[in-house]
Amino acid sequence: EYKDYKELSALFKKLIIKAVPKTYIHVLANSKLAYANVTPGQMLQHLLDTYGTIRDSDLMDNQERIKTPWNPDTAIEDVFTNGSFCREFAEEGGLPITDGEYALILTKIFQASGVLTHACDKWARKPAGDKTLANTIAHFQEANMHRLTSASKDTNQALAANAAILK
Repeated sequence: EYKDYKELSALFKKLIIKAVPKTYIHVLANSKLAYANVTPGQMLQHLLDTYGTIRDSDLMDNQERIKTPWNPDTAIEDVFTNGSFCREFAEEGGLPITDGEYALILTKIFQASGVLTHACDKWARKPAGDKTLANTIAHFQEANMHRLTSASKDTNQALAANAAILK
């Protein structure tokens, strides 16, 4: 167990050193031994103590990040992953984004994409009580799945038509 601990500790240390720019951890290094006498826990604690405070400017940036436009060529889940991260960050910063606010943000993102306009119109006609976050996500995932399968059918039909013309 001790051997495993030492190996994992060395691995975690390497990962931290690789992932974090030296600027942020150089004060922990010894001029001769580098980070040999520093544990991964000490590195992480230093980063949290020194850089772990969420500032107002970080929260303002986060408010914009959650509204990042969706590229319909990417998975719709990317929008939800970004949103989850931003909501957790906002919560940690003491300025939580409610389910209702996030549902509105998602609707605006999908409206702006230009490819789920019909789904947005359909969503707008739903009763307010039905517009929960879970329903919002499910509605737009289903609409996007329909969009993707329709596009696939259209492509297959076009290919078949072109093949018939070429014969």
